[in-house]
Amino acid sequence: MRYLSVAIGPVGWVISTLWTVAGLASPAYRVTLPCVVQIAYMRQKALTTVCGKCSAANPNSARFCSECGNQLKD
Repeated sequence: MRYLSVAIGPVGWVISTLWTVAGLASPAYRVTLPCVVQIAYMRQKALTTVCGKCSAANPNSARFCSECGNQLKD
């Protein structure tokens, strides 16, 4: 059905988009998507160190702040 909707052009694209949105609104995705976004946020936050002087985000491997040059690790 999806291949047919792509083949018939813009009308098919709209139908396919609506079908996809309806599928993403199912109960499983209402829980799964926010959970995945939250975990991605937590992982990204764990990979960065915030400078105490200028509040810039730097990778954990950095020894000095990329914005102000402040020493991050002792």
